[in-house]
Amino acid sequence: MKIDTSEVDLAIRNLQAELTSPSRLSTFFAQVAKFVDIDVKSHFKREAGPSALGKVISQGTKRWTGLTERAKQKKAKKGTLGKGILVDSGDLKSSLSKFSSGQSGGLQTTVTYARDHQFGKNGMIARPYLWFSTKVVNKIMNLLSKNIIKAWDV
Repeated sequence: MKIDTSEVDLAIRNLQAELTSPSRLSTFFAQVAKFVDIDVKSHFKREAGPSALGKVISQGTKRWTGLTERAKQKKAKKGTLGKGILVDSGDLKSSLSKFSSGQSGGLQTTVTYARDHQFGKNGMIARPYLWFSTKVVNKIMNLLSKNIIKAWDV
């Protein structure tokens, strides 16, 4: 007995070609970068990181640890107290820019101290702002599913 799978084989090859086409990938990663940009900027607004740190404020999210007294005094002297935990000059938040290509998409920054805020350094508490919320992960998975379905129908 022999089962002819040539039609299925052809459909899978077409699906692979469609999913790896540069224009489809560029569009996909541009949309991913947009989702991530909105998500990360909301982390600044909510002053929240992934749930592994701080006080829980919603599912999967915890508020960043507050400023030390010394940091509050420094910010008060500069006139930036009340602007937000990670906002002093606003350079970090405004430096975040989207990028995308046919191979990847996301956010980038050239601010040298961005890593210090993300991971902590020399007594500075880590306040992660570059992370994916469950909501954005679901959006990306939904977008991926739609692209697979669309490519399968070609």
